[in-house]
Amino acid sequence: MSISKSNHAHLPVGTARGQFMEIANRVGYGGERVVIERYHKPIMALISVADLELLETLERQYDVELARARLKSIDQAGTLTLAELKKTFNEQY
Repeated sequence: MSISKSNHAHLPVGTARGQFMEIANRVGYGGERVVIERYHKPIMALISVADLELLETLERQYDVELARARLKSIDQAGTLTLAELKKTFNEQY
């Protein structure tokens, strides 16, 4: 097993298959992150539930920030009524 500069273990898929229980324990109980590779290219990563929960929290925060930014841009740009939109559309086409 090699360790990259980011401290992730990298394993070929065949090795990971043969050592799955050991890897699962290291990830689940030791908090390690393991990148599974096929032909020296990463195809998946195994992470702990704690890391997954953190990732999901970060994704939710990003989604909220993105929604707020879009709502702010709508407030700044203004909106059209359906009638105004239809009129604009009909004038263009």
